[in-house]
Amino acid sequence: MAKLGLLVQDHDAIDLTDNDISHLTNFPLSPRLRTLLLARNRVAALAPTLGRTIPNLSTLVLTGNRLAELADLDALGGLTRLTHLVLQENPVCAREVRHNSCNRCVFQRWLRRLTRPSPLSTIDIGYSGAVRPCDSSTTRK
Repeated sequence: MAKLGLLVQDHDAIDLTDNDISHLTNFPLSPRLRTLLLARNRVAALAPTLGRTIPNLSTLVLTGNRLAELADLDALGGLTRLTHLVLQENPVCAREVRHNSCNRCVFQRWLRRLTRPSPLSTIDIGYSGAVRPCDSSTTRK
């Protein structure tokens, strides 16, 4: 990722879809970057410094990667301007939503708390398409 330095300085969106990226670490300082598309890679880890290196990121697409644990998503908390997050087809979504009897709305509320104070308005975890985060009036099943 460090070799992206010159590329990201001049762009507000970068599409790295269908590459072989396994870790989102060593990302160069990119204050102009607003959209990062990383679908269908092998991303299994996000650097805890992501919020400092991409401070204005508002859209992050991580469809079809290898994020497997809730701890793998902790770095999202540093992305204070994140408004759109796509996590479809990651192992963490399937396990948290299906196997741990944690329904979609509970998982979305957890993601929303994690990314606070960002104005996260859309979370797509791959169940019924993109949805707005559930509000507190939603009941658990």
